[in-house]
Amino acid sequence: MGVCLLFAIGCTFIGSVGTWGINSGIATWIIFTFCVITYVLQQAYNLGTTPENRLLSSSSLLHNRTVLFTWICTFCAAASYGATLYYVPIYFAFGHGLDPFAAATRLLPFICVFIFTIILCGTLLPVLRFYKAFFVVGSILILVGGGLFQLLSTDISESAVMGFESIVAAGLGILWQLGIPVCTTFLPDTDDRLDLALLSNMAQLGGIAASLSIAGMIYQSTGFQSLKDSVGGMGFSDGSIHELLSGVDSPILKNADPKVLRLAVESITNAIRACFIVLLAAGGISILAACSMKWEPLGVNQHMGRQRMGQSGSTQLRHQISDGEFLLDDLNARGETLGGALNPLDLVHIRDKR
Repeated sequence: MGVCLLFAIGCTFIGSVGTWGINSGIATWIIFTFCVITYVLQQAYNLGTTPENRLLSSSSLLHNRTVLFTWICTFCAAASYGATLYYVPIYFAFGHGLDPFAAATRLLPFICVFIFTIILCGTLLPVLRFYKAFFVVGSILILVGGGLFQLLSTDISESAVMGFESIVAAGLGILWQLGIPVCTTFLPDTDDRLDLALLSNMAQLGGIAASLSIAGMIYQSTGFQSLKDSVGGMGFSDGSIHELLSGVDSPILKNADPKVLRLAVESITNAIRACFIVLLAAGGISILAACSMKWEPLGVNQHMGRQRMGQSGSTQLRHQISDGEFLLDDLNARGETLGGALNPLDLVHIRDKR
């Protein structure tokens, strides 16, 4: 928990150097690095815990190649999801002057395509079975969408931006829930499946939190510098620039000069465009992880495991039958040898055991 909080706080300090100062940011990142190293050592050497009670055991699922790469792809998809869902409405509010409700409705293509693609992917996966193709296609769509978002400007049409977000949504819909059914196929143990659910939640929630922290750092630093270069020399203070970036009613927006408003809107648009670099990075990492997966269909390993279990069970059953026949033969031999010494009731008792 402390590591996650320090990461977000460190990004905030670095993004707002003019407010907090560089020393605060450096100190936060030093503490963050110390906590990460301490946590890794504590988990690796069981300090204050046991191997069974660690968050990730010594036989962690991340040692599994399929689980590791699907976890990375899920994390990258969540990072793209968080940045897109947060900054697209901000772009429509600043770049096109829409009110909050109107800006939010521009996310409908993103939401609809996202949900539809999840359902479609869940339908096609059992049919096509080669899961690596899904991960590669989804990662490419995220990368392409992130590249298209670098075309953002104040002159681009709303329909074009909604088309960009639809492409990203298609990639996110493919990757969002794909990791769980794929990994479950290769994990027959119930405990491993519970650990998989934990890792999946960590990837999704952690990816969103990390992307918003990084994108916020980019937005604050890029936006402040861009606004300071464009309108800083017109009598506006640093506080007014920070208020504008935070969405507060800044004196810059109250200025009646159209030139000032145009420069401010262009600067904020450039800052928002820089935030979508997160999509480019996430898409590129996801493609590398997807290409590193095995090219294999779902169900093969599971079928072979069940076949081995069936063969083992059949062998054990045959052994039990053979042992039973041996015991019965032994009883028969003893009965024939001691037939004279046994009374009829004892013979009936032996027959009943057979």
